[in-house]
Amino acid sequence: MSAPARPESSAAAFTVAAYSVGAARALSDSELMDAQRAMAESRRRVDASAAVLAAELAYRSRRDLGYEGLAQKLGARTPEKLVQQLTGSSSRQAQIMVRVGALISDDSPLGVVGAAFSGGALSLEAADAIRTGLGGLDEVPVEQLTDAARGLLAQTGTLTVEQLAARAREVAAELDELHVAERE
Repeated sequence: MSAPARPESSAAAFTVAAYSVGAARALSDSELMDAQRAMAESRRRVDASAAVLAAELAYRSRRDLGYEGLAQKLGARTPEKLVQQLTGSSSRQAQIMVRVGALISDDSPLGVVGAAFSGGALSLEAADAIRTGLGGLDEVPVEQLTDAARGLLAQTGTLTVEQLAARAREVAAELDELHVAERE
């Protein structure tokens, strides 16, 4: 049995066109918009890979490993701090990468969000907005939570990330209210 294929670890594994100011100015309006869309898709795919790696760093740094965890062994207090050090990102961005990466790797009711994100259909920020909005509903049945996530995913093309976050909070409040009524 052979080992699974490993992705290339160099920057050449993922090629993105680099535009200079002059090259961008030479594009027609249509070409400029197409290039921006292509860059956004490329970024979503890179972010998905980075989030998967961040989640694995967090897994190898989990609390039950104590000082034997990867982050602790390398002198980082938390997995998020390790991600921040490795990527040069902000603390907030590192936290988002770890949280959203967990959606991809975990079997959770919000796995549909992780799948949409890892497939490049959803930005890191949009995936985190849905995760944050629906994440605290432990008492809500899995099917309802998954359906709510699917409903929000269907709206991502028409909402900004901020609007999506607000809508996710609204949906969470509706689900929570419904679940409270069912318990009474």
